[in-house]
Amino acid sequence: PARAVSDFFRCLGPDAEPPLMYVVPTYAVMVVKGRSAFKEWQERPNGRPRGAIMECPRALDGNYYSFKLARECKPFVQAAEDAAKRVAEAASEAEHAGRRDAAALCRIRDNAEAFLAFLQYPNDGARSGCDILRYLQPLEDLFDVCEGNLCGMPGVERKTIEIPI
Repeated sequence: PARAVSDFFRCLGPDAEPPLMYVVPTYAVMVVKGRSAFKEWQERPNGRPRGAIMECPRALDGNYYSFKLARECKPFVQAAEDAAKRVAEAASEAEHAGRRDAAALCRIRDNAEAFLAFLQYPNDGARSGCDILRYLQPLEDLFDVCEGNLCGMPGVERKTIEIPI
């Protein structure tokens, strides 16, 4: 969907402003009519052409993403905090008991903590075109669980996410 939206806006012509895509948990985007990624023009010295200042850096896929909605959704952030706490306790118990799934739970804990840290990062902090990857990478557990396994546990056949065409 994000690719289709960006292709649509590119077809409007070279002077059209690119959309600002607000990331909606967990893996969707919202485009607000009349809101673009363009923020303002920057005047440059020595008569050079002015440069556009955007709301955020362009992502590697060519789009502009805002994480403001996800970061400011208090119930979502609270759910991420609760999940990080629960999985930290589960991982600790599994490690102390020497259970087979301890490594998988530790990986889930690390992902939950990384995701929570990303959500708690200030919207006005330094940003990168790779922020979308920082958002998506910890969600690997969500995708794994949706496919019926836990982090590719040893001895468990790993299913792949397949999209029928």
